[in-house]
Amino acid sequence: MELRCSSCQKKIFLPAEKIPDVPRFALKCPGCGQRIVVENEAVAKERDSSAEAQQVKPTKSIEPDFFPPGTNVAFLFVFNKEIRLKAREFFQEKSFYLSTAEDVQEGVLKLRLNEYQLILLEDREEFSPLLGEINSWPGKKRRNVNCLLIGDKAPSMHQQEAFYRGVNFYLNINDKDRIDDLLGQALNGFAIYNEPWNMALVAEEDNGK
Repeated sequence: MELRCSSCQKKIFLPAEKIPDVPRFALKCPGCGQRIVVENEAVAKERDSSAEAQQVKPTKSIEPDFFPPGTNVAFLFVFNKEIRLKAREFFQEKSFYLSTAEDVQEGVLKLRLNEYQLILLEDREEFSPLLGEINSWPGKKRRNVNCLLIGDKAPSMHQQEAFYRGVNFYLNINDKDRIDDLLGQALNGFAIYNEPWNMALVAEEDNGK
């Protein structure tokens, strides 16, 4: 890479092996000591292309879900058949309406279009755009959604893993024999967590009357 100092106009040659793998870096001119900021366009373009490739592009359109007003709706994006069936039965018994998606793109679009009270998402690398969408929501919207992640990276109800992943509860997919109990704990735990917020909301509405 050839550079020229903007202060003393000295030509500088930087060997390829000494160019850092970052979009921008700085060095001192060996002639006058002036700090030179270098834009490494090759790395910048490579990272931009990689980030663009990971984004979900809306190449199709969908209609919003329609459910009776005031009902609880759970969005399930779980491809493990046994877990999916057990979760469906559990939430139907709890009077939840259910919504699903065929693929990641449709799942992201549904999360953007609809309001769900609960989300159950399988913890797979290829499903990360859905979790990224959820974690991009503003605090007020995110606080009203009970988000559950189910995978094999941590024991069930592991608080640190849930906090790290930006969800309310983490469930271990190998605990399928007690999935009903774990889902029940997640519902009860979320109700306890949300109680102070609900009380504050009621007080705010009473003061506004």
